[in-house]
Amino acid sequence: MKRPALALSAGIMLLALLPGSAMAVPIPGVLDQSNTSVPNSLGATNDLAQTFTAGKTGLLTTVQLYMNGNPEFQVFVSIDATTGGLPTGLPLGDGFVFPANASGWVTFALSPVPVTAGQTYAIHFNTTTTAAAWGSGDTYSGGQALMYSGTAWSANSGAIKDFAFQTYVDPQTTTLQWDKAQVVAGSPTALTLTETIVFPAYSGVQLGDIGAKPNPAALTAVWTVKSDALPAWFTPTDVTCAGQIALADCTLANVAPGSSLPVTPDGEPIAIVLTLTGTASPALADVGTGTGKAEGCVVYPELVRFTVTPALSVTSCVAGQATLAVVAPAADPTPTPAPNATPTPTPTPTPTPTPRPATPPPTAAGGSGSSNGPGSSIWFLAMGLIAAIGGALLLVNRQQRRIR
Repeated sequence: MKRPALALSAGIMLLALLPGSAMAVPIPGVLDQSNTSVPNSLGATNDLAQTFTAGKTGLLTTVQLYMNGNPEFQVFVSIDATTGGLPTGLPLGDGFVFPANASGWVTFALSPVPVTAGQTYAIHFNTTTTAAAWGSGDTYSGGQALMYSGTAWSANSGAIKDFAFQTYVDPQTTTLQWDKAQVVAGSPTALTLTETIVFPAYSGVQLGDIGAKPNPAALTAVWTVKSDALPAWFTPTDVTCAGQIALADCTLANVAPGSSLPVTPDGEPIAIVLTLTGTASPALADVGTGTGKAEGCVVYPELVRFTVTPALSVTSCVAGQATLAVVAPAADPTPTPAPNATPTPTPTPTPTPTPRPATPPPTAAGGSGSSNGPGSSIWFLAMGLIAAIGGALLLVNRQQRRIR
């Protein structure tokens, strides 16, 4: 176990002695944390450190420090765990470089260090009497510049509160995606969950072009894939796998929640895509949201380091999740009642005018009546005329009688 590690370390040291070899190493991974302000420098024989908080989970592959030095003297860097924001003295990975006389960014290719987003680590380095590190005031919020007094670490008391540094991480990610935004309670629905897990590269010592491949068998990492949880109402009926997984291992039994599917790495970044197809059958009690969870884990064995340290095994897991809505079925539409017919208003009957009685002709008493009624003035006039004629005839008749 130690001999391959020592032989590998010796080979790396010989390559590092080649002019410009350190600068020729490509930087794997992506930039994660940094402080690029460099107004001040500090040279000392004491050990120095810059703490930082990882922003990505994956393998920390490279650290850069802004320095100047002497090409004849090497500068060592290690990534240490921390407790209470101070280095514990346990190196997780390390590297070294012979810096140039001119100040500038010095790249340290590391034995890869599994880091977890949100956790604090320390870049522990020495400057000796020939090198100087550059930095600034309090310009980085995720850590601070430290100095070792010989007995304990403490915040640097000079003008530099943060050293200039940059970290590069080969990220490890787990993402999930449902093929529908929602399902309806009480209605079985075809549903697909896609889990994509990206593992970072790991080959014992990952130093780009000067890394050793293949890995010694004892240094091979163990990668696993598993589904943590699925909604109880989702029943997968089939699974397909894409990536570096033998198809014989790609079964529902191997990717069911709680199980682990081992993955054989080959030193290159890989993406595993699991596609679970099945049926969603949520009940009314499930109305709300449904969550699917999965995670990808890497169990790293004893890491190769240049310093003599105890064996160290590190497990790095990255979980992901996706949610979708469970909605209640639409209510049966209530028949729209026919609009009430507007009642036809009953016409108000026009009252028949009552004929006014005829005005009676005036009487002796001053009454009045109809002009053609039996009691009208015409009848009275006729009767009076008849009476007058009759009276005249009687009178004539009496005169004649007297004459005889």
